[in-house]
Amino acid sequence: MGIRDFLRAVRLPQADDTDRTTTFEIVPDSTSVNFVLDRNTFADLRRGSGPRGAQEQFILLRMLVEDGVAVELPNGFEIDADDVANLALEESDVLGLPPIYPGEFITELRGNTRSPAFRITLKTRLGQHHEPWKRTGAILVVGADKQFRITGPMLSVLAAVENHAKLSPEGRTEAANVALIAQLQDARQHADPAEPNAAGDAVLNIDLGHLNDWATEAPTSVSLRAEPQRDGSMLVTPDLGIDVDPEALETRWHHIDPAADGGVIRVGKKLVLLDEKRAAGVREVLSNRVIPKHQVKQFLEAPGAFFDASLVDLDMGFSVRVKGVGAIDPTEFAEQTSSGLDWFAANGLAIAAALILQDIKTPEELAEVREKIAEAWERGDDATFIGGECIDVRDREEVTSALEKAEERIARAIDEPVPAEVETPVEKSVKVGLLLDDDVESDERLAALVRDASLRRPVDYGSLKRSPLPHQQEGVEWMTRLMQASLDGDDASPLRIQGAILADDMGLGKTYMTLVALREFLRAQEAAGATERPTLAVLPLSLIENWEEEIDKTFEDSPFRDVVVMQSARDLPRFRVMGARKETLASASSLDESGRLADDAIKFALRVGPEYGPDRLDRPGRLVLTTYDALRDYQLSFAQVDWGVVVFDEAQNVKDPSSIRTRAAKGIKARFKLLATGTPIENSIRDLWCLMDTAQPGYLGTWRQFSDRWLAGEGSDDGLSAEVGGDIRQHIGQFMLRRTKAEHLTGLPPKTIYTGIEVAADEDVEFDPALAEVMPDAQRVAYDDELARYKAKRVKDPGDALKTLQALRSISLHPHLRDDHFGSASGEPDTAARVKAAFRVLDRVRGAGEKVIVFVIDRRMQLRMAMWIQQRYGLLPDVVNGETKAVSTSGAVTRRGLISRFEQTEGFNMIIMSPLAVGVGLTITGANHAIFLERHWNPAKEAQATDRIYRIGQTRPVHVYMPIARHPQVISFDAHMDALLRQKTVVKDAVMASGVVSSNELMESMGLTS
Repeated sequence: MGIRDFLRAVRLPQADDTDRTTTFEIVPDSTSVNFVLDRNTFADLRRGSGPRGAQEQFILLRMLVEDGVAVELPNGFEIDADDVANLALEESDVLGLPPIYPGEFITELRGNTRSPAFRITLKTRLGQHHEPWKRTGAILVVGADKQFRITGPMLSVLAAVENHAKLSPEGRTEAANVALIAQLQDARQHADPAEPNAAGDAVLNIDLGHLNDWATEAPTSVSLRAEPQRDGSMLVTPDLGIDVDPEALETRWHHIDPAADGGVIRVGKKLVLLDEKRAAGVREVLSNRVIPKHQVKQFLEAPGAFFDASLVDLDMGFSVRVKGVGAIDPTEFAEQTSSGLDWFAANGLAIAAALILQDIKTPEELAEVREKIAEAWERGDDATFIGGECIDVRDREEVTSALEKAEERIARAIDEPVPAEVETPVEKSVKVGLLLDDDVESDERLAALVRDASLRRPVDYGSLKRSPLPHQQEGVEWMTRLMQASLDGDDASPLRIQGAILADDMGLGKTYMTLVALREFLRAQEAAGATERPTLAVLPLSLIENWEEEIDKTFEDSPFRDVVVMQSARDLPRFRVMGARKETLASASSLDESGRLADDAIKFALRVGPEYGPDRLDRPGRLVLTTYDALRDYQLSFAQVDWGVVVFDEAQNVKDPSSIRTRAAKGIKARFKLLATGTPIENSIRDLWCLMDTAQPGYLGTWRQFSDRWLAGEGSDDGLSAEVGGDIRQHIGQFMLRRTKAEHLTGLPPKTIYTGIEVAADEDVEFDPALAEVMPDAQRVAYDDELARYKAKRVKDPGDALKTLQALRSISLHPHLRDDHFGSASGEPDTAARVKAAFRVLDRVRGAGEKVIVFVIDRRMQLRMAMWIQQRYGLLPDVVNGETKAVSTSGAVTRRGLISRFEQTEGFNMIIMSPLAVGVGLTITGANHAIFLERHWNPAKEAQATDRIYRIGQTRPVHVYMPIARHPQVISFDAHMDALLRQKTVVKDAVMASGVVSSNELMESMGLTS
């Protein structure tokens, strides 16, 4: 219903229908527009009588008061000029405001932006004639008496020009002059003549002359770029996430006025416009640019300890398990477990950093390598790709030593002395966090207690917007039984159910089931007369929007009092304690001899606890959604709260017991912790132990006790037998629920995996000879040359074997992938066996008019595939990889936007993805074909990628293809890799999933070990 229809439908009692001329008088001033009447008439309106025309306006103005747009006065209303400019045409018409200015604004520029004489003059033009003008707030008077309303973009332009004209010559600095241009450009860019604006059909029409060629960027976030320095320190630079040369920006930071709310930077013909928050974020980074050498490790592991997370994007009463707050060493746990390169890192087959660094020849190359390693450490990755190689960066001390040696070697080569180390004199600080008691008492009767837990009250399915599937009902009731039982006993009791793992296969609806179970817990809590507590859900950033949507789709009425999102762009700022110190950093002098912080030295950065009243974060009945990074950065505040249930979605994020976020997850207080993950084992059995130790502390013992019992004390699950794996699963019992789609989604279409390797009849894979392509000559020669090079070495070491293995991996994808100029005439698709087999599949998919995902990890190969596809099929596919943002910045298309565009295209279409970028939060059921042009070393990652298309909502048979590059004389790298990966996935022989393929396994299978 439009506003006019609404007003006509409203009964206006005692109105004088003959008097439509009496209306509010419009009185504009420089900041607002007042709508006033004589006091008697206004009093009549308040009583429900008065002239018809004024009554219509009165009703609308009262509605605007409810909207927070208007303010009621003793004899009228006031609306700010900004809000008047943005009123809808219908509202403006009812209020009697003049029409929107339909003409142009013509600019006259004097001087250049570096001159204090620089000035921009605006003239109005209606038709063919220029006329003088005057602005009062949002009202423009042109000529003698022609009145118009101006829109928001027009208002910003006129105000900017007027304010600049008022500056003294000394105030017309280059920064101030460029800021004016940026504001005009920004207003011009955001007023598209092809699209009507909020005020109706009118648009901003402004001619900027030669400045029309300039462009304006408006960053939506500020993040960090870190560059190691020769003295071991780290130089930190603001990263605005826009297409502007970073080196050029480096010389322009002084354009930001420290005293101004916003800022602008000019780079060539591009203007970077910073609003108040983004300018504050840049100043925050610039205030702490140099991280001293002794703090670099702390910075890389926890940048939130150095910078305000509410301004810069980065990714007490504690629980009985927390011993206190003090200095922590993230490597402590890792040093107690097995060391060495036993497993491939999550990002691929990793080789020692020294091997890649020995080939670095210039300072520029070394700086690039340093940056990539620093970024990997900041993300918490175990490995990173450099020049096509996957480099192991887990041992930071070893990697740092290798970097220093490379730096010394390069300096000697160019006859440049290595500068002496200089420490920046700063107060010594240390990283602090929750200190956990790992020797937690558990009761052997827990197994029976969790097994016998009963449903104390029926689940209310009738009030849900959608009914659960049978397996979802089972999952809801399993969670509800355990959550209800968690209300029994006190926090410290060793015989209390404290948590569980929902390990269902991806795509079974874990979020939906979790939300229903949370509502049932709240009902049970109320029925038991227990204290009402808030709920916390810790999620990857990309899943926050999904959770909000699921709440709306699941409940008629939300069971939560409200939902708070702890992100800087959402609710985090209003719950931060202004001026609070970083929670994860403390001065060394504040620690006692044992390395602990005294209670009075512990500070909290969030508003938690009753002392904040209604402004507290932990209001009873509230659902708080946060990320794993925020949990890490505000771990002390989160651990202070008495949560009812804490949900860890995609809980594999807390599988590493040495990480800060895992410590935070284990130290948080809750009646019940639910860890939801489709991959409870990604790398090794230690993952599962860590998840269980978070859910039900002590049940599996310490890691050493668990290892002694199940792994013969070796701390590794190499060769874990099916019998031992089954025993572990049986011991965990009802603390974990694990179902697969194949078992419980009978409505799903079939899924078939095809490989180019002949397989046994009982394996869940089909042999397709079309996927087994013999290496073309160029590929075979490159492969043979690499093998010959390795075999010719008289002295072989594991590092050289790893380097050869990595080279064979690249050659098997494309023989020229490692070339400096990959993509030239030598880099054609017909020189790579897997690519030829993949195109054979793509031809079939095109014939069926269906959609396909091509999974590729290597970024250069992604680009080449996109180009080859365009040449062959006439369409240019989008690419989704680790660089594609999950959340939009600078107007960039997000992953979800790319997926939506891909799915909405009718008929045949394809998209290229990295399996590393699609493990969380994406559903792509529009595609029913997937080609793994490049395999991932971890079968769990491949399963995550495949399950983006094989989940609830898929209606067509799903086909997954594994093309193979065959060698005519020897068993190829691809054949070895395929066989080992299938062994890992067939190991329903261990607990439920498997680990990555180990380097020793591959080298041994290929004869690369002595």
